[in-house]
Amino acid sequence: MDHTIEFGTKKCLVVLGITLKQFRRNKCKIRHKDMKVLCISIVENANASSVTEILNRIAKITGFPIQILSDNGSNIKKGVADFIKAVSCGFVVR
Repeated sequence: MDHTIEFGTKKCLVVLGITLKQFRRNKCKIRHKDMKVLCISIVENANASSVTEILNRIAKITGFPIQILSDNGSNIKKGVADFIKAVSCGFVVR
């Protein structure tokens, strides 16, 4: 996942994913051709809460992720940490 293009005050968050089955079949290698777009979201405020909200939405559809990779931007890092904390405490936003 990563924030990409800026549109003035807005940013685009792109989340790609691969199934665990495919990941294992690839001998734990991630290949672009195996990735699926899970979310493209344009947000006014690219902050931790918007990242957490999007992860919750995706988890409702795909199930909870085994691993999350990003460039460790502060807003994404905090959003992922908040998502993991909510999941581990059973407080997933519905």
